[in-house]
Amino acid sequence: MPGYVRETNEPGVRARTGDETLELILEKAQEMIHDKGFLAMSLRDLANAVGVRAASLYYHFPSKEDILFAITHRHMQGLLASTRKALAGVAPDDVACRVETLLGSAVLYHIEHRYAAGVMINEARNLKPENHDVVRQLTKQYETIFLDTVRDAIAAGLLPKTDHVMSAFAILGAITRLPVWYHPAGRLSPAQVADAYITFFLGPRR
Repeated sequence: MPGYVRETNEPGVRARTGDETLELILEKAQEMIHDKGFLAMSLRDLANAVGVRAASLYYHFPSKEDILFAITHRHMQGLLASTRKALAGVAPDDVACRVETLLGSAVLYHIEHRYAAGVMINEARNLKPENHDVVRQLTKQYETIFLDTVRDAIAAGLLPKTDHVMSAFAILGAITRLPVWYHPAGRLSPAQVADAYITFFLGPRR
């Protein structure tokens, strides 16, 4: 049956569909790449972690680099969609709400998808040029949202008067490093981390 991959002979155990196997491959791959690095991750170890034969990986992804592209491309698409959805309900002239919403949504997304976010920031350089260009275009769209919002926040007196490009990338850098140090078992919840970031950059809520 096309799109259906049976990876078990155990009686009473439902075989995974092709889509389920694909999702599991990406889930395990982003964890392994995040922890070990793209170059150190072996497809054999990945197949073992997923519980499939190595040939099944090639059924879904012709190469190891295709797995990396799928992770980074999906991450940036999701990040953009989540950001635009969060900002859609904010009035364009309400700069304070815009910047708080942007910071909060960015922190929460990077925490919720910390493995994929870590892969994106640390391993995208290993993409083929044509794939890197695709991901880079999505990244530029996301950076533009930050640049515009930070520029408006500076003009409104919400952030110190400095170069808005430098400020935007300083804030982005602090957010994209979240996957390096944040752990779900830590003492702060995702919402508390988001509030801390907002307070750090904007000061106490007025």
